[in-house]
Amino acid sequence: PSRVLRERPRQRRLGAAGGLALDHRQQPVCRQAHVLEQDVGNARGVARIAGMARIGLALEHQRMERQARRAFKSTMNALVKSLTLKDPGIAEHSERVQVVAIGIGSVLGLHDEELEALAVAALLHDLGKQGVRDEVLFKPARLDAEERAEMDRHAAHTRDLLDAIEYPDHLRDVPHIAAWHHEKLDGSGPMGVQGDAIPLATRIIAVADVFDALVSPRVYKAPMTPRQALDILERGRGADWDGVVIDALHESLPALLELVSRVWVGPPGKLPPWSMP
Repeated sequence: PSRVLRERPRQRRLGAAGGLALDHRQQPVCRQAHVLEQDVGNARGVARIAGMARIGLALEHQRMERQARRAFKSTMNALVKSLTLKDPGIAEHSERVQVVAIGIGSVLGLHDEELEALAVAALLHDLGKQGVRDEVLFKPARLDAEERAEMDRHAAHTRDLLDAIEYPDHLRDVPHIAAWHHEKLDGSGPMGVQGDAIPLATRIIAVADVFDALVSPRVYKAPMTPRQALDILERGRGADWDGVVIDALHESLPALLELVSRVWVGPPGKLPPWSMP
């Protein structure tokens, strides 16, 4: 019994010491490792969720962009349709101006977004003619001064109509690109815009518009040949129209004559007059 009594304190000391050793050296380390493993697992889970969220947001953004582009394209188609209902001849002219403008823009090295803005503005540049009285718009003779003033206001009507549309960022300048197509470099146009204030895209549309108007038949005039039309543009070089743009028209003309014949709407087998050599 005395030996047992003598040993108990030792067992208690060993037990206490052993317990302290285990608690200090093993149990906290094990718990820390377990917690660290959980943290790593949680972090990976959060990262996966965050990655999936980013992918989801990117896909949703792409879906919304596609939807917005479809909506914008349908709006453009509706506007062109409205122009066709007013006067199919204006719509056909606008299509030819668009082809010529893109040809000139390509020669001048415009990038894709600039060409898209040019194409949209060229197609809709005469949209404001819907605000011109029919007796003026379809008059089978040259316009007098008052009628010419009313006709010139179609550019402002174009701007007002196009200003009401929401555009992608790279097309936000379409309203004034289209509306200023009758402005002159010397400032003598209907809105008084002049020089470098006239965007390059507008200067391109101005040349394309005049060229097509000259070489196409009108009720009050016979069509000119491409050479005659180019001569008139040359007379206005630097004052009315940009010489660089006229040079680009010269360069692109052979290919344009072929392209424009494809958008010509006329009797079967008959080409537009200005497609002739």
